[in-house]
Amino acid sequence: MTVEELTQRVLDLTERVAKLEALIEQHQRTFENIERRFERLEVSIEELRRDVDRKLDRFFWLWVSTVAAGIALRVLGLL
Repeated sequence: MTVEELTQRVLDLTERVAKLEALIEQHQRTFENIERRFERLEVSIEELRRDVDRKLDRFFWLWVSTVAAGIALRVLGLL
């Protein structure tokens, strides 16, 4: 190969490397964005879980108080 051909080959390879580096950076940013989204989703899921737990507790105690009121009314002869 001539010096010109080798020089052209080096330039082509350098250009390909630069494109690959740009792609790697783009993918890195994409993965970082995905990671941040997952973190936000984890926080949202945890908030939803706590909300569901609170609602279940509220409904449980509502059920317990309704049953207790029914028993009290039955004992008092009002039901």
